Order: sequence, then C-alpha cells, then structure tokens
Amino acid sequence: MAFHVNGDIALDVVLDAYEYALRRYNLVGTDHRWRVEHIGGARKDQFERMKSLGVVPSMGPFQFYYWGDLLDGTMFDTSVGAQWQRFRDAFNAGLPVSFHNDGSVSPPTPLLNIQTAVTRRTSSGTLRGPEQAVSLQEALEAETINGAFALGIDDKFGSIEVGKVADFVELSQDPFEVEMRNFASVVAVGGTWLSGSRIDIDEFAAAFGLINNDEFEKLSSLGSGHSC
Repeated sequence: MAFHVNGDIALDVVLDAYEYALRRYNLVGTDHRWRVEHIGGARKDQFERMKSLGVVPSMGPFQFYYWGDLLDGTMFDTSVGAQWQRFRDAFNAGLPVSFHNDGSVSPPTPLLNIQTAVTRRTSSGTLRGPEQAVSLQEALEAETINGAFALGIDDKFGSIEVGKVADFVELSQDPFEVEMRNFASVVAVGGTWLSGSRIDIDEFAAAFGLINNDEFEKLSSLGSGHSC
C-alpha cells in the first residue's frame, strides 16, 4: 500500500489511517512495508512515527532541487521551506529511506538525487537546510538497496551480491572521489546491465523512447520573479 503526500497535516492523516488499519488487521510489527511517497513538508516527529509503524518513506530530492528556492521563503516560511525533504531526520529515525523521481514532472536523474541529498543545494546552487544533508553512502543506498527493500525485492535486487540478479550500472568515476557539488555533471553512466547482459541503449531507445531532458529546462526557473 502506498500514499503520495506532501505537507505535515496531510501526512498526519495518512499515518492515522495507516495506524488504524495496521491495528485493526493485526499487522503492527509485521514486515508490511507500506509506503509514503514524496513527504515534502514533513516534521521530524513524523519520521519517528513512521519507524514505530513500520512505514517506509520514499523521498523526492527533485522537489528540493527544482523548487527549493521557491519553497523556502516564498511559498513557505524558512522553518518549513528550508527543511523540505528532511533526509537527515528520516535516516536518523532509522528508516530505510529511498529516493525517487516523478517522470511526468522531472527527469529521472538518480545521480542528481544523490548530489542534492548530500549537498542540500538547489538548482541555483543555493545552500538550504544543510542540517538535513546525508552522507554519500546513505544517498547511494537510497537509490539502490533501500528502493529494492521498499518494493519487497531486496532479496534479488538492489545490491551486487552472490545469488542476486546481476542488474547494475557502470559509472565513469568512483563516486567517493568526486567533489559532490558537481557530482551529477562529472559522473556519467557508462553502461547498464540487466541479468548480467549489457543493454544496447540505442536499441532500448528505439523500442521504448528516451525522456528528453530538454523538456524540463524551465523547471529550475519556476519561482524566479513569479509566485503564487
């Protein structure tokens, strides 16, 4: 089960509903992995409540990257806007945090998600809410094994281990040797393997089409000079 939600009041409603259902059907303490997606504007205590309920968070760094400058001080007070996507609080609560993109509103860029969560810098390069930054290791896990955990497939996917499906990517550089502020522009995906076989990107593109990132060019400028 999964809810898509932003805002602390809406998240309270979701967690209330989850708690009611979990208790009614005797699922408290089980490995149910019910999820909440996005979670922008959440409070610290709500992540602690998720932990107590066994709820799994999937967070959206893209919201902070593209709209953090608008969220912080224009749409919301800094106490809310600068804390949008509380990555650090989520990890500190002991949650298996995963990251995602919404393909309809942002390009699917896992490397940019990682950069954003580690640096807490928006598309303008502005630092906002640095206390919510996470480590590179945590961000990598959020894009890999924790995502597999949220989907209940971590026994087969999400990490390179004996007995798991050989799905992985080749990166152009060691992520731990790159300056994080430029991570997404410096590190490139050199190849993708599924079940141990390298994917022909041209063939894939012809069969399914690839998202044109140029379509998202204006995302970074939203909120610059205009507001609701």
